[in-house]
Amino acid sequence: QKAGCSFTFLPYPGLAGKFSEESFSGLALLHRDVHGEPLGVHWAYSKLLLHHGILPHMPHLQAPPDHGYAETDVHTTGVPAEWLQEWGPDIPEFSYSVVMRNCLDRHGERAGCTVFGAAESFQVLMTALGHLHNLVTAMLLSCEHGGSKCSLRRHLRYPDRRTALNELEQVKQHWAAKGAA
Repeated sequence: QKAGCSFTFLPYPGLAGKFSEESFSGLALLHRDVHGEPLGVHWAYSKLLLHHGILPHMPHLQAPPDHGYAETDVHTTGVPAEWLQEWGPDIPEFSYSVVMRNCLDRHGERAGCTVFGAAESFQVLMTALGHLHNLVTAMLLSCEHGGSKCSLRRHLRYPDRRTALNELEQVKQHWAAKGAA
């Protein structure tokens, strides 16, 4: 928006998740550019998984037709009992999953929702994000299991700083090579 573009001109968001047993489970909102390419992931539905250091594998995307939109259903799923015991009453007993129920084209006519495999670049990015998420969580939080009850470290130990710098340099080199390809 700072560049003068409104997000309202972007396509209706898709969902990132997993298709199994003839049903789709959307775990994150996928913002797309005008060509349908992923711009970013919003952890709208699976924040609880991130809270526990789990970055779910999301090999599939679900989207309405180009310039269309969708009606969605939100489902809840219970969290494992050991999480509730470990984290206590501040953790909700459920997490969300979203699926597009009815997709409509630009004229409001019913159209099929499309489920397709995520591009390799999206999978590579999500794998790198998962790796960095776990690394940073372990470095910055001062308890073994992570999560909201852990305080931040006052200082980052030298070996952790060196590891973080090396990891960031590897990610930078990887994406620079992808941009040049």
